[in-house]
Amino acid sequence: MAKKKQHSRPTPRVIPRRYWDELDEAQKLFDKKYWDEARDKLEDLDRRLPGRPDILTNLVNAYYELHDTEGYQSASERLLQVDRQQPQNSPLPSDQV
Repeated sequence: MAKKKQHSRPTPRVIPRRYWDELDEAQKLFDKKYWDEARDKLEDLDRRLPGRPDILTNLVNAYYELHDTEGYQSASERLLQVDRQQPQNSPLPSDQV
């Protein structure tokens, strides 16, 4: 008798604590207006964790502050692509409000 094929669900990717620490560090650099350093940190995070809206949003802002139009456009397009892939929030039915 043939065995039934087991389908495994993909396990959600756990984001390491250091990611949040590095994102916080990038935000502190941004707040101090150290645009180059913030951009470098965000680019590194984006390479390791691609497609994260929180990283891309901050990266767009860093490119804007640095007047880097090519970087700004590229990150903006990637952010829009990620946003399109996210499930849309549907409004709650009126009886659940």
